[in-house]
Amino acid sequence: MPEADPEQTQYDALADVDTTADPEPWLAMLRGMWAGVDRGRWGEKETRYAELFRRLRLRPGGVALEVGCGAGGASRLLAQVVEGVRVVGVDPSRLAVAEAVRLTGAAGLAGRVSFEEMDGRQLAFPDASFDAVFATRVLVHAFDPEGILSEMLRVLRPAGRALLVEPDRDGILGSLPHDEVDRLYWRHRRSINPSIGRLLYSMCRRAGLDEVEVTPWFRVSTQPPSPSAAAEIRRDLAARSGDYWELVRAGLVDEIALAEHVAGIEEAARSGINLRTDLEFVVLATKPGI
Repeated sequence: MPEADPEQTQYDALADVDTTADPEPWLAMLRGMWAGVDRGRWGEKETRYAELFRRLRLRPGGVALEVGCGAGGASRLLAQVVEGVRVVGVDPSRLAVAEAVRLTGAAGLAGRVSFEEMDGRQLAFPDASFDAVFATRVLVHAFDPEGILSEMLRVLRPAGRALLVEPDRDGILGSLPHDEVDRLYWRHRRSINPSIGRLLYSMCRRAGLDEVEVTPWFRVSTQPPSPSAAAEIRRDLAARSGDYWELVRAGLVDEIALAEHVAGIEEAARSGINLRTDLEFVVLATKPGI
């Protein structure tokens, strides 16, 4: 699996939040991804993941591992869904782990959910340490997804369950003019492995997992874009630099198309009329028993 685009257009700030000039917007995004968990107001996402976590077949006293935990929202959700389990979350970002610890303490879950700064390619746990392992929208940002999966399965106990949820950037479709700009942005500027979703099934089969179930899921949103989304592109166009301008520089989109796309965002923000989809693949599988 390629590690980066040969033209160096592939870029992903989430691959190393700690070294960004201003990490707070990225931490805010990580918090927002699971805001329903921490606010106690579950939406469609939390409800769907709650059902997935129940299918991990965890029992009271069991221990689960989340790789790439970010701000820890999914780990906290699992602890709320399955009584009596302990959850360990790991992430290579020191800042994300600190945020996860803070939010988990505020939620009163510090006794059941813990976090460690750790690279998923080198998990500092003994073999067969966990009853379940999971990662959600992590491998899309990883340079060695197969290595991470191998480590996850190493620390998973025989007959334990694994859950992977990853996007496929080609499933980003929208009603805005030149919606390919959105796809290209997420594929080339916010992903290391933009096609990872469609590859999960074969990865798990090659890894020797049993009961490999794969489910595609299209998330559909009619939420209009914010004016700030258009402002970012306008700034890139004016400065002829930044993530969106990199798409032009790399020959992936032309300047006229980018200008028409941003005009469409501004119109959708004014009218409130917009449609966008995001494709994910969900894989649940079982490690062979002894």
